[in-house]
Amino acid sequence: MDNQGILPGTAVEENVVHSYSSEATEAVARTEDSAVLIRAGEDYYTGFVYAQENDTVYIICRASLVGSAGSVVFRSGRAEEAAVVGTDDLLDIAVLAVHPSFQVEAAALGNSDLVKAGEYTIALTGRNPQTQRASIGFGVVSRTGYDASTGMYEMLETDARLHNGAAGGILLNLSGEVIGYMPSVDGRAVSVNELNASAREIIEQGEVSRLWLGVVGDDVSGMKLYHRSAWNLPLDLAEGICVLRVLPDSPAFGVLSAGDVIISLNDVPVNSRADLRNWCYTAEISGPVQAGIVRGTERMTVELQFE
Repeated sequence: MDNQGILPGTAVEENVVHSYSSEATEAVARTEDSAVLIRAGEDYYTGFVYAQENDTVYIICRASLVGSAGSVVFRSGRAEEAAVVGTDDLLDIAVLAVHPSFQVEAAALGNSDLVKAGEYTIALTGRNPQTQRASIGFGVVSRTGYDASTGMYEMLETDARLHNGAAGGILLNLSGEVIGYMPSVDGRAVSVNELNASAREIIEQGEVSRLWLGVVGDDVSGMKLYHRSAWNLPLDLAEGICVLRVLPDSPAFGVLSAGDVIISLNDVPVNSRADLRNWCYTAEISGPVQAGIVRGTERMTVELQFE
């Protein structure tokens, strides 16, 4: 819904607020059956039903709290013992496996590559078995892209906060689709596409193996004209990843520079962050990686060393 030109305090604004409130209520209703609580001793924290394959249901939750096993409490209050399939310590997520004797519903997954800053979002926890209440926060996405400190995974920042007692939460769009998982209450969520890539590796291999390039970048295709001008990008360059920052002690350090545009890795086209994410999770390398880049107006190939 476009809310441009709406005057604060008017009847029109009240109608818009009511409309968004209704959408949020419907989004929570569509997803809350997929929100679960993981019991660790006397404590509970939130996860969600990620997928079901045959009689196995996979749950995503916070890795640093899960221990070796626990029980999963569904919205109905029924609990099932769970086994840890694997963890991703970088993202602080774990995948659990349960075999419930009743029907469960997996959450609908959105596409975090399509999420833009300014979109409305909802933070949701599982229903506490003592209070029978969930924690719900409403806000907007304030930033998307790579984690600024490591450049190793994609995340979303939002002001849709969980209450201070919550441990873990699901980040939803107004369609009730999961767009991220929040391991803590700081307003940062691992993007669902990053989450999905990691979880699939855990389910299929029991662990995660990913390559780390060591850059913070943005899709050229989504950059505004003034951003392109600031980085002196050629006007005819339509795709690739513009390097905004190179992290120290990384394969890219000393080889790539801010303003470079990555367009391929070992002859695999890199048109977007989605392409880079897929390459990092799936590439098999046995030596230096040949990176095709655009630097200024010149196309060239540089060599990246991965240990």
